[in-house]
Amino acid sequence: MDVNDFHAFARRSIPSSDDTADIKKDLAKVKSEITEIQLVLEHDTNKKIAMIAEGNFNLTRKPDEALKGVIEREMLLLRAASLENELRQIKNSIKLTA
Repeated sequence: MDVNDFHAFARRSIPSSDDTADIKKDLAKVKSEITEIQLVLEHDTNKKIAMIAEGNFNLTRKPDEALKGVIEREMLLLRAASLENELRQIKNSIKLTA
C-alpha cells in the first residue's frame, strides 16, 4: 500500500460531520429507549410481580377460599399498573414533542 492508497483509505474511513451527527442522534435514541425499558422494568414489571406475590401469601387455606376475589383484585391491580405505565409513556412522549 503506497501513500496515495493510504490517504484514499483514510478519507473513506473517517466519518464526515454529517455521519457523526447521525451517529450521535442514533445513539441518543438508543439511550432513550434503554432508559424507557429500564423504567418499565422498575415501575411496571416489578410492581406486577409484587402484586402477584401479595396475592399468593396465604396458600394454606382451601384453594377456593384463597382465590375468592383475589383473581379479580389482581387483574384490576395489574390493569391499573398497565394504565399508569401507559400514562407515563404518554407524558414522556408529550415532553419529547414539546
